[in-house]
Amino acid sequence: MAHSKNLTSVDLFKFIASLMVVAIHAHPFMSNADVDYWFTSICRVAVPFFFVIGSYFYFKSKKTISSYIKRLLLLYLVWFIIEIPFIYERFFLNTSFFKGLAYFTRGLLINNTFYASWYITASWQATLIIYLLAKRSNILLYTVAFFCAFLSVSNASYAHLFDNSVWNIFTKITSICFASNSFIAAIPFCVIGRYIAINEDVLLKKVSYLRYVLLGFIVFGIYEIFVCRQYYLMTDSFLSLYPIIFLIVILLISYSLPINKNVSQFLRKMSIIIYLSHGIVMRLLRLWCNMEEGVSMFLLTALFSVLISYLIVKLSSKFQFLKYLY
Repeated sequence: MAHSKNLTSVDLFKFIASLMVVAIHAHPFMSNADVDYWFTSICRVAVPFFFVIGSYFYFKSKKTISSYIKRLLLLYLVWFIIEIPFIYERFFLNTSFFKGLAYFTRGLLINNTFYASWYITASWQATLIIYLLAKRSNILLYTVAFFCAFLSVSNASYAHLFDNSVWNIFTKITSICFASNSFIAAIPFCVIGRYIAINEDVLLKKVSYLRYVLLGFIVFGIYEIFVCRQYYLMTDSFLSLYPIIFLIVILLISYSLPINKNVSQFLRKMSIIIYLSHGIVMRLLRLWCNMEEGVSMFLLTALFSVLISYLIVKLSSKFQFLKYLY
């Protein structure tokens, strides 16, 4: 694969991003609303990064779309089986069977059946849509990506900016399809990943000044978070996320960190397991320790998720079936 020497930077950031996802759900600064808002907003780069880098690697590879989808569906199935007790509790325990089945079906096709499952579903759905659209027209592809970004942002961070208006009606309608938490949110970032993969050689020649462009967008992002906080808006998605994550990925694939390649690959595998297992850890901490979101929840969830992922990756060399977990 091209630029394999630079994957150490990407792998390290994937590990950090997985812990950011834990932080988003555990809210370590829950006791301070302002700090929690800013911290959560910053951590929002994590999921877009996973979408962009996953798309980048797919479109750089020679894999068929069917093999890519099969790999993600298998990953989904394995974790779905592990999560069955929690899925049953969520959809069927305290409601009628048919109502639970309806919500379960919606979660299976769009949004979640278990923690982080929407990321897997959105990844293969968005990649398939991009693959099909790109065959027809790049203009059509970018138009759809722009529209999906508009839906995602308007349904998330800016959803309540125009309460009691036509805009509010629009956001309520789009919320039915979870525009900020589905393939709709994934498409723009996966398009970015594809664009980087196709134009990597040209983009890497511009790295010397792209870092300054990134700095400018970070300043814009800070201002955007400040404005959103003033209006008590949500933190799910920001306009500045698109250029920021685009530039972050380019810089990451252009610089190599002095990390042993085996170590970086180990971190990469751990990041996937942390992403998919932390929801189970959080539920168990709530159940067994009566623990709520906060610093203790974050630290313990991060600690146990890291330990679990380390053991799984370490033992997978002896027990091959464990590799299906990542």
